[in-house]
Amino acid sequence: MDTELSIRKALTHQQFIYAGIASGILLFAVVAVVIGNRVSVQAEVLRFLVPGLAVLTLIAGVAAVVLRGIIIDRARQRVLELPDDVDPIPTAAVYWQRSSLTTALAADLVGTLACAVYLVTKAPAALALAGLAIALLFARFPSRARLNSFLIEAGVR
Repeated sequence: MDTELSIRKALTHQQFIYAGIASGILLFAVVAVVIGNRVSVQAEVLRFLVPGLAVLTLIAGVAAVVLRGIIIDRARQRVLELPDDVDPIPTAAVYWQRSSLTTALAADLVGTLACAVYLVTKAPAALALAGLAIALLFARFPSRARLNSFLIEAGVR
């Protein structure tokens, strides 16, 4: 298969994944708002949910940054190990997909937890956090320019 064609297919798959995750968070937020009026929670539970969400959000963010660094290092090592006659771009593109999915899954975790917290607490900050997760997904939406930037960072170009 042609290198350019495989990269375009991988990019399209990534875009579908990002759009699916963003729409899933949005759908959960709508369900949480609609159903949230019918759920009542004791005040003791509220004290633990919002700080817990903050801690999990911080953990997801740090994990995404650390994992992205590890993935870039592995991409560099793998590209350096390739024979001279092999095109390194498809190999590096696989690592870009892993890096991109790490970001998407971290945003999905944060957005889903935020919607669950909103469903229970009705705290507008939780719903705002879900909106920020969706905004992050659209801000980091996979594109050819992002892939090229990753290839430069990985030392391929």
